[in-house]
Amino acid sequence: MMKSKYITVDLHVHTALSACASVKNTPKEIVKNAISRGLDCIAITDHNSALNIREVMKEAKGTSLLVIPGIEVETREEVHILSLFSTLDDCLEYNDIVKYALGDRENIPEFFGRQLYFSESGVIEYKPLLSQSTSLSMEDVFKQVRKLNGIAIPAHIRRRYNGLASILGFIPPELNIKTIELSRVNYNKYKDIYSEYNVIVNSDAHNIESIYGSPSTALKVERFDVEEILNMLKVKLTDEEVIVY
Repeated sequence: MMKSKYITVDLHVHTALSACASVKNTPKEIVKNAISRGLDCIAITDHNSALNIREVMKEAKGTSLLVIPGIEVETREEVHILSLFSTLDDCLEYNDIVKYALGDRENIPEFFGRQLYFSESGVIEYKPLLSQSTSLSMEDVFKQVRKLNGIAIPAHIRRRYNGLASILGFIPPELNIKTIELSRVNYNKYKDIYSEYNVIVNSDAHNIESIYGSPSTALKVERFDVEEILNMLKVKLTDEEVIVY
């Protein structure tokens, strides 16, 4: 049995598939920079899509970096929710649900930005518009994610736009949320208000330079695998088990 240890995590990283991310956020560059900056684990969470995760996982294969498959979904209330899964298959199944909930609008690269899909056959301009709300409610998202044994984490909850607490003014108790994300700029101001939750801080990296900055999050794990990390975040942890530093 592995002795418990701390791992550094960044559970909110975008590739160039997200229109607001740099075109330099390629799978190769993300993995290389995450490792060089000392991260043990990242989650790929593009806006409303999981299409680039497979290539990131390929780049990370055989390295020290663990990659968690995920999607940052925008609900119909315009709230951003990180949806993280134990397996790529579960995440891609959820991706199909999100894709259907997006409708059929096309991206306008000159206005929203480019959406680069890194496929086995090369780099493709992804045409469906990802930078918009889905028709999924927050309740829908939490229900579907949990059905697939994943975890839903409200992203940057105090951000003026797309933050759950900023939009609603409160965190709905019926969603039974255990873990929330605060952005780096809001952590010190709001951390004590949310002591009943696991509070984590991620980079929300839209460019390579943002990966693993300050503050960041460390988790004390018994096993270094995706299922262990997600199961931890599904329950209330002690101050020793989750550290923001």
